[in-house]
Order: sequence, then structure tokens, then C-alpha cells
Amino acid sequence: KLHKFKIKNHTVANQTFAKPSANEMSGARRLTTPLSAVAAAIARLHSTPACVPVHLRRQQAVLSPATARTMSSSTAPSTAASQHVPAWDPSEPFEVFDAENRSLGRTVPRKTVHEQGLFHRSVQVLVFNSKNELLLQRRSPHKDIAPGTWDLSCSEHLQPRESYEAAARRGLNEELGIIIITDTPNKGSDSDSDSGTSQKGDVASPVSASGLRQVLPAFLQDNAYPHVGLTDREFVECWELHHDAPLNINPEEVTEVAWKPLAEVVDEMARHPQSYAPWLRDSMARYLKTRGNNN
Repeated sequence: KLHKFKIKNHTVANQTFAKPSANEMSGARRLTTPLSAVAAAIARLHSTPACVPVHLRRQQAVLSPATARTMSSSTAPSTAASQHVPAWDPSEPFEVFDAENRSLGRTVPRKTVHEQGLFHRSVQVLVFNSKNELLLQRRSPHKDIAPGTWDLSCSEHLQPRESYEAAARRGLNEELGIIIITDTPNKGSDSDSDSGTSQKGDVASPVSASGLRQVLPAFLQDNAYPHVGLTDREFVECWELHHDAPLNINPEEVTEVAWKPLAEVVDEMARHPQSYAPWLRDSMARYLKTRGNNN
């Protein structure tokens, strides 16, 4: 059945489909757009994640560790939005810092921060299960930087005056549906740390976890991407979480996830470094030194 759309015009694949006039509807007319293009347009409209309410998309995207372990671009559910690149706001305010990671007391739009290579902060979280498997996200193939590569379990830019721990908690909730239930600040968190619990009621998940801890104090990751005119200078803290409950992934944020044995990740990074985001390789090298092993 054809769906009735209450829209004046809709453009798909550089073709504009206009709402027919009353005269056109009353009699036969010549079809100027190929039927195949119309069918494809309707199929794309029907399958787009935007057609499904957020709370329903989150419910459909609940993944157990076993499901996530085998999830690939060919088997991922449609709600995982494998072709969707989350939009980011170029005007989002980033707090900027000096070369010693001291706040300059001002914010700069995100786009300007990356164009000018200003120092800012981000947090990374490595999520492991009881089998010593690391949860990885795959970046969208449509990304300008490191497209299609495996990335950290979770990562977030810090909001102005936000602590590293609070940002880690927020990212885990927004991306993976993991809510940290402990309110005790962890060692290494900033003095302005808060509980970091659920911030968005429409995407919150009943899944909970504990044991979030800092494993790497702040260090600088300085990466230049001349092909897109960006320089990313971030003071990063790395945190670790052990978690076995099902994931409630947010298709607005996450393209694909997989659980991989840590030893396999280490081996693959050595043999196929191009398959992993450069900042992940750097962080993992630092992290493995703190563990004292490469297993």
C-alpha cells in the first residue's frame, strides 16, 4: 500500500516529488518520474530511523553481549542506522584550555576549536565483560575522519565545566544505555564531579552497572587531519568499566558494536592498524602498559 504523506515537496536523490494538484488528481496524467525512482524513494522514507520514535528505536536496539559479539554491517538490525551519521552542532560550546590543561575560562564553538587546533577535553571509556572481551564501536563509513574503523567503547567531549567522570557517565548512558548507579566519586575525578546519572529521559535504559574507574590520567592526543582542515588537540582521560548486562544502544549515536577478545584486538591492531582509529591505537598502547601485559 502507498502511504499518504502530508508534505508539500520531498527531495530524494536530487529528485523533487511535488504534491499533485486537484486537477492532476482528477484525471489521468503522464508520469514524469520513473516508477523505480518513486518506489525507491518510498522505501527509503519508510526505512529511515527518523520514522520511528526514539523510545521505540532504543527498545528495538537492545543487544545482549552474545548478539553484539556477532553483529556486523550485514547482520545489524535496521534500527542500528548503519547508514546514519549522527549530526553534530558546529556551534556547540567547547571549554578551551592552555598547553598545561588549565582552563582559560572561556568557550569557543566546536567548529572553531577544531579548525584552529585549540586545546579541549574528552573522555574515553573501555568497556570489558567478564570474558575479558572489549566492546568496540565501528565508525560510520561516511565519516570524514577514520571512516569504517573500529573505535572506543565510548567517548565524549566534555561540556563546559564538566568533569571527566561526569562526561564518561553521560556518554555511557547516551550511547550504550548504561546508567552508573553508584554516586560515589571515583579517585581522579575533578572536584566539580556529579553523579553522572541519566540526563535524557527519552533515551534512558533500565540497564545499570558499577565499577567505573579511571585507568589513565589526563594526557594529550594531538592529531592533524589536513584533508578536512582540522586539528584535534584533546586532553584525554581514559576510564574502564566492567559490564555484562545487555546493551541498549542509541542508533542516533552508534553505528555498530562488537565484543572482541582483548588478545584479538591487540593482534589485529598490530597486523591491520588501518582497521582501528588512530586515537584508539594510541590509548590502547598506553592502557596495556598499565595492565602490565598484552593479553
